[in-house]
This record gives sequence, C-alpha cells and structure tokens, in this order.
Amino acid sequence: MGLPAKKLSYYKDRGEMEYPPNILEGALFNDIEEIEAAISENPACIKDVSQEGMNALQLALSHGCFEAAEYLAQAGVDPLHRDSFGRTAVIIASELGFERGAKIAWEAEMRAAPMHIDEQGEIVQDAPKPPGPF
Repeated sequence: MGLPAKKLSYYKDRGEMEYPPNILEGALFNDIEEIEAAISENPACIKDVSQEGMNALQLALSHGCFEAAEYLAQAGVDPLHRDSFGRTAVIIASELGFERGAKIAWEAEMRAAPMHIDEQGEIVQDAPKPPGPF
C-alpha cells in the first residue's frame, strides 16, 4: 500500500547497524514488535512526530497499516494531534478513503474526547480526562 521498497531498518536486520527501536518506523511498516519495543524502551516516544508533524497513529493510517494503527490507538498515541497541515488521524484516513482506518481513528477520538447527546439533541463534548501516567 504505497510502502517504500526497502524497510529503513534493512541494515539493522542484517546485523550491520545498531539503533534503538523506532515507533514511527514501526508504524510505517505495520511492525507491532518494533512499536512495542520502542514504547517499552521509551514510553514518551508515543509523542514522537515525523518531519511532516505526523504522529505514529497518523503515519500508520496514512500507509494503510491498520494493525499498527489499532495498537497505537490503544497504546495512547494522541488521535487528536494535528500534523503540519492541520489534519487529525480521522481526516487523514478519510481523505485516503480508508474506511477501516477512519473507524479506528474515530473510536480513538471518542475515547480521548468523549461526547454525548444532551436532552435537546445537541452533541456535547464531555470534560476531558485528566492526564495519567504512562
């Protein structure tokens, strides 16, 4: 689905280069093991962004890596984050026509910013959850 021909960690896989696991690379290549290792070594990496300002969830969705996107959404990567173009994960998946990806992002948004319909039929955003430890 539009992935580069060669994974960025090609040399690492061959044992020629050592570097820490990277959440963005894991997202780009649907590599859950790399994502798990990156978060395990550095929980704050869930806030890492690419040069275009995309977080790991947005990057996974932009490349159709839905298993990685589901994992990242559950791991706490911010679904409300806006990239350099002002797009959230839902917008990115929707623009690309990825229905499954848009559903993953939408559900993550609802967990991050829950809403309900009041007595007048209006959509009301509930108070945000206080930030918790990783």
